[in-house]
Amino acid sequence: ELGVNTKYIFSIFDSPIPYRSLYRLYSSYCEKAGIMHKATHTARRTFVSMLLSADVSLNSVRESCGHMDSRTTLNNYGYDVDVDEEKRNKFEKALTW
Repeated sequence: ELGVNTKYIFSIFDSPIPYRSLYRLYSSYCEKAGIMHKATHTARRTFVSMLLSADVSLNSVRESCGHMDSRTTLNNYGYDVDVDEEKRNKFEKALTW
């Protein structure tokens, strides 16, 4: 194991990190990295969207988010991260025989 916990997105020892602790860590890391601080929920949506875009199975992503229903994952967190050219290439690849 590489220490990856698939039960929670943010965890320590197989338990979720308390929200306030996570928020402080997140804010600190954004400041140190010199990037704009966005809401933690925005980071969660980005995390899920990137996993889905990388073809991680929907069920695996759903489980890591703690969702009971995959529709919650897709409808609330699954945003298209591809630019137009990437979309066009994927469509062409899918439709080429």
